[in-house]
Amino acid sequence: MRIVHINATDNRGGAAIACARHNEAMAKAGLQSEVVTLNDYQGLFRVLKSFNYRVNSRRENRLKAVANFSLMDFGIPIYKNTKVQLADVIFLHWICGNTLSINGVEKILKLGKPTFWYMHDMFPFTGGCHYALSCDGYTRHCNECPQITNSICKNEASRQLGEKIKKWNGYPNLEFISPSRWEASCAITSALCKGHKIHTVANILDTDTYKHIDIDAKRQYGLDPKKKTILFGATRISSPYKGANFAAECLNMLDPNRYEGLVIGRADADFISNLSIHVVQTGFLTEDKLIAAAYNACDTFIMTSIAEGFGQVVLEAMSCGKPCVGFPTGGVVDLIRHNKSGYLTQGYDASELKAGIEWLFSDEERYNRLSHAARRQILNENSFAKVLEIHSELKPYL
Repeated sequence: MRIVHINATDNRGGAAIACARHNEAMAKAGLQSEVVTLNDYQGLFRVLKSFNYRVNSRRENRLKAVANFSLMDFGIPIYKNTKVQLADVIFLHWICGNTLSINGVEKILKLGKPTFWYMHDMFPFTGGCHYALSCDGYTRHCNECPQITNSICKNEASRQLGEKIKKWNGYPNLEFISPSRWEASCAITSALCKGHKIHTVANILDTDTYKHIDIDAKRQYGLDPKKKTILFGATRISSPYKGANFAAECLNMLDPNRYEGLVIGRADADFISNLSIHVVQTGFLTEDKLIAAAYNACDTFIMTSIAEGFGQVVLEAMSCGKPCVGFPTGGVVDLIRHNKSGYLTQGYDASELKAGIEWLFSDEERYNRLSHAARRQILNENSFAKVLEIHSELKPYL
C-alpha cells in the first residue's frame, strides 16, 4: 500500500517531527510511505510560494490576532504531485503556511482516496485559531472571534469556517485523526467534523533512540550532579498557550541550592536572566541522539502549557525514563498518569507545579518506580513497533 503524508515542512515544528515519525514507522512496518512538503517545490512554485507568503502574511497581520491564527486562501497545487496521485491513502498533517488552500484540500478530496487529517492542533475544525481556549465558537460558526482584535476583521473566522464546511463536508472520504482524547472530544462537537469519522491515534517515537543512556550527561552539560535538574520550555515565551509565566514563577520558588534548570535549544535571554536558579542551555540540537542525550541530563520535565494537542516533549522525556510534572491540559492527560508515571496538578497554578516537583524527589524509591513506569508505558503504547496497531483506521486498506 502506498501512503503519502503532506506537511508544510520536513524538519521544523512539532507537527513536522510527528509526521516524520509516523512516516518512518510505517515504512519500517513494510508500507510504502512517503512525505511531501513545500520543500519539494522549486522553480516557478518557489515564486508562487513567495507571493502567497507575502500576501497571506499581510492579511493575517491585519487581523491583529492575540495568538497564532492561520488563513487558508492560498496554497500550492499539491493534488497534482505524482506521489499524491499514486497514493492509495493520504494523510494531511500541518498544512498551514500557504501549503494548502481550502480549495486545494477539496481538490485532494476529489481524487476519491481515503484522506485522514491528523489534527496536531484545533486548526482543522476552527475558523483559523490553533487553540480556541475557552471559546466554543467552532461548535457553531466562529462569529465574532475573540482572538481577532481588529474589529473590521471580526467575522474573518466565520468566513473561513463557512468555506471549510461548504467545500469539504460533501466528501465521505475525509476522516479526522486526533492525537489525544481531549482533542477528539472537541472535534466531535465541532460544526465541521459532524458526519465525519474521528479516530484517536497517539503520536509515536523511536524508543531505541529515546531511552536511558549510560553516560554522565549532566557533566557533559556542566550541570551539578548533586542537584536535581528541571527541563522546561523557554523558547516560545510569547505564546499564550505555553504558560511560560507559570514556569518562571515555579522555578523561582525552588531552592537554588537543590535545583537547576535545563533548556533544549536557545531560550529568551530576558526570561532566563530573571530566574533565580542556574540554567544551562544546550543550543540548537537537530539530531535525535543528541536530543536524547540532553533528556538524560535532566531528572524531570515540567509541562506548563495551558493548551496542548499532545505533548511531544513529555513523550520524549518519558521514553528516556523521566517522570514529568504537568498541568492537566489536552493530550498531556493521556501521557502523564498521576502517581503512576508522573505527577498531574489539579489546576493551573505554579505552586502546584512546585509541589509536584518536590513530591517527585521526596522519595527515591517512588521516583525510580515512576521512572520505570514512564518508560514501560511509552514502549507499550507509543513505540514504532505499535504503529499498525494504533493506526486502526488503516486496517480496511491493508
